[in-house]
Amino acid sequence: VERSPIGGRSEARPPKRDHQLSAVGISSPNASRPKSDEWICSSSSDILPFPIKSDTLIKLFKWNLPPKTSSVASQLIALAHLYDELQESQTLRQHLASVTSQIYEILNSGIESSNMDEKEQVLILLQDAPWIWVGDNFVRTAQVAFNAPDNAKPFLYNVPNAMECFNTLLQSCGVRESFSGADFVQLLSSMSHQLNGNPCDSRQL
Repeated sequence: VERSPIGGRSEARPPKRDHQLSAVGISSPNASRPKSDEWICSSSSDILPFPIKSDTLIKLFKWNLPPKTSSVASQLIALAHLYDELQESQTLRQHLASVTSQIYEILNSGIESSNMDEKEQVLILLQDAPWIWVGDNFVRTAQVAFNAPDNAKPFLYNVPNAMECFNTLLQSCGVRESFSGADFVQLLSSMSHQLNGNPCDSRQL
C-alpha cells in the first residue's frame, strides 16, 4: 500500500491512515481500498498505490461496494483538518469542490440504508465537527440552516445549493429550517470578540 510522505505537507494530497506495517507496506483487503477511493476514505483505509484493472479482483475483495459510511464520515473530518493546514492551496479547493459532493452522496445513501449502529456512529462523528463545505471553509451543523440570511456570513450560513439534494443527511445531522434568536445573539457575541473593541465597518453593519 501507499505510505505517508515523510516530512511536512506541501501539496494537496488526501489524508493518510497511519499504517502499522509501514516498513513492510502490506495490508489486508478489508483494510484497503483502490486508488480511485483515496479522496473518500484514505484517512481510515490503506490505499493501493496503483489502479486495479481486474474486475474479478475488485469484486472478490468487495472493492466494487462503497466504503463503510463511518469511514467516509471520518474522511470528511480529516479533509476539514487538512484544509485548515492548506487553506491557500487552490488545488485542494478544486479537489474539495468535487469530492465533497461524492462524499455527501455516499453519506446520504448510507444514512438511508445503514443499520442503526452504523448510522449512530456517523451522527456522533459529525455532531460537533466542521463537515459542511460552504465553498471556502468547513462549518459545523449549528452554523447552517435551510433558510438563512446571506449577510450572516461568516458566522451563519445557508445550506449550499450543491447540498440541497442531500436532505436526509442534513436533517438527520440536525440542520434546522431557520436560525433562532439565540443564534443571532451568539453571532453578535462572536463578531464582538472578533472585532476586539474596534468599530464595525459598513459591510459588517
